[in-house]
Amino acid sequence: MNSQPTLMNTRMLMDATRDEVLNINKLCGGKQTVDMSDISQLHLNLKNILKIDLLHDFTSLVKLDLFHNLIEKIEGLDSLHNLTWLNLSYNKITKIEGLDGLKKLEVLNLSNNSISRFENMDALQNLSHFLVANNLIKDLDNVLYLTRMKKLYELYMVGNPVTDGEEYTLFSVAFLPKLRYLDDTLINIEIVSTNDCSTFLLTPYPSLHVFDPLEEMFSLLLTPSYIIKEQ
Repeated sequence: MNSQPTLMNTRMLMDATRDEVLNINKLCGGKQTVDMSDISQLHLNLKNILKIDLLHDFTSLVKLDLFHNLIEKIEGLDSLHNLTWLNLSYNKITKIEGLDGLKKLEVLNLSNNSISRFENMDALQNLSHFLVANNLIKDLDNVLYLTRMKKLYELYMVGNPVTDGEEYTLFSVAFLPKLRYLDDTLINIEIVSTNDCSTFLLTPYPSLHVFDPLEEMFSLLLTPSYIIKEQ
């Protein structure tokens, strides 16, 4: 792990893509010239990166891991039109922005930053898993903002001030109809009627991690995420 703040550079990107380049060459009998547009995954975590840069040629990128750096602004992602998985947790981000080109994005992790408001996410119509734990979200209006995410299946907001309120869970379930997983809890689609009132059953459910176990080993993550398959 680099101990000094740094900028993305060609050497860093080449090191990060070496294994995939070798695999592509192996599949092609060692005769294939590989360039950045052939790379599908890029792991640049724990490198003290200050700024997202030099990714314009990674047009086939599906997975981008920038976990645990020093990034303050979401930028430089405009050409990543095939990206479906983005991890920007454990950075220094204060504002959600720079995501307009990520129309295929399904999983977004912004946990452990300093974000106080949901905004600039209208393009993320395929977003199904949104992790934003341990930020500064205070108001329930932010949950209402997420109603535009018609495929939102998992929301993880533990550690935000808004989750301390009694209305948070009911509000989230009521206004996000596709939501099945809220803060380590499976939302049972069965509704129990008691005294003419209807309540949702919430059941703790151990399931599969969205993010790599290696990430947890380095960060001692307090914000686990899971994918739950429809029964």
